[in-house]
Amino acid sequence: MLFSPFEGKKMNEIIIISKLKPSTLSLVNQLAERRCISEAILLSEAVYMLTIQGKHLDEIKKAVKFGVTFFVLSEDIEKRGIIKLLHGVTVIDYSNLVDMLLEKPKRIINL
Repeated sequence: MLFSPFEGKKMNEIIIISKLKPSTLSLVNQLAERRCISEAILLSEAVYMLTIQGKHLDEIKKAVKFGVTFFVLSEDIEKRGIIKLLHGVTVIDYSNLVDMLLEKPKRIINL
């Protein structure tokens, strides 16, 4: 059982996922269910988990139901030739990423 001292409180936490490891989506869902996170940024090869044909579709949809907003870098999807992402995924550039990370105090979890 995952424990967070912030359980039930709205936190300014961002999870950054850069590896294609489906187990990270399980962690995202557990944290989201406890209202510990509201944003997840997928970088590098992890962007494959946000494609329409992705086998991780159910886990992503579950996280969205818990209120998680997913972000992906435009450079990463272009580099990998990804055309169709799941509905609701926000495409950002590096400038937006830096703004998100620096705009207000938050904890960043890099997986």
